Amino acid sequence: MSSMGTGYQSSGCGLFLSTTRSARSSGFVLGPGTSVADGRFTLEGLLGEGAFGLVYRAYDRCRRTDIALKFVCKIPDAPAQTILENELTIQSRITDFAYVIRAFDLHPVDYAGHSASVLSMELAPGGPFSDWLDLYRRDQTARLSQGLHLFEQMCLGVRAYHRSGVAHLDLHPGNFVFSANGALKLTDSGCARYLGPSGYRAYSRWRLSGGGLGAPEFRAPELWRAPADCAGDKSSDVYSLGSLAYLLFSRDCRPPFVGTQEDLRHGHLYLEPPPLTGVPRDIARVVARCLSKL
Repeated sequence: MSSMGTGYQSSGCGLFLSTTRSARSSGFVLGPGTSVADGRFTLEGLLGEGAFGLVYRAYDRCRRTDIALKFVCKIPDAPAQTILENELTIQSRITDFAYVIRAFDLHPVDYAGHSASVLSMELAPGGPFSDWLDLYRRDQTARLSQGLHLFEQMCLGVRAYHRSGVAHLDLHPGNFVFSANGALKLTDSGCARYLGPSGYRAYSRWRLSGGGLGAPEFRAPELWRAPADCAGDKSSDVYSLGSLAYLLFSRDCRPPFVGTQEDLRHGHLYLEPPPLTGVPRDIARVVARCLSKL
């Protein structure tokens, strides 16, 4: 799976995205055949990278199968071990993994003078949804014929989070990946929070450097408006699903709003997106309802 070509960048939550600031700058890039975690995992290749980490394909000697390994290197004010422990805690609430990538366990890693923590996860060998979009970007007919089934699977993945009392809050094309059986699954609980008064979030202050939670092209209005440490619930995910559906079904395969950070903020807060054209009326109506402002 490669996400190096995607144009969608988040605030650092999605480690399957290529971002300007990369863990490569830390020097923690390991080649195929490298063994980590006392020889339990043998790396087979790089799958993707993000602001603070890398994701590798690896062979797990205990499970005797290929898995994905998410590396998070040391970053200011957020120990890597704590970051991934919190993400694993959030994910432990989820009970239905038909359309959600399963996280397994956590391991500290030291290699060639570098320290990191790694989270082992279910492998998604089909790659990210962003690659699928790139393939069919100029073909609205194909996106319409195949897209309803894919959008349904996105909704089922989000429903699994909501039924477990968790809002995901970072829905974008890089955080949906194709599993071995072809199912489109939701991954990365880095921006997620428990629903309810406590509102515990997996990662906190260090995630705010990008100006808010989640990829700005798909960020719900309340996540632009309110302090990120206390904002976001089910409706935020519904809005982001609407933005993804708009991208998926629109004639030119664009999200509802484009432009600079300020353009995106203004659009998501105050504007209505251009009407969808060339799509069935029922689809346009559902997308519009998801994108309605609170």
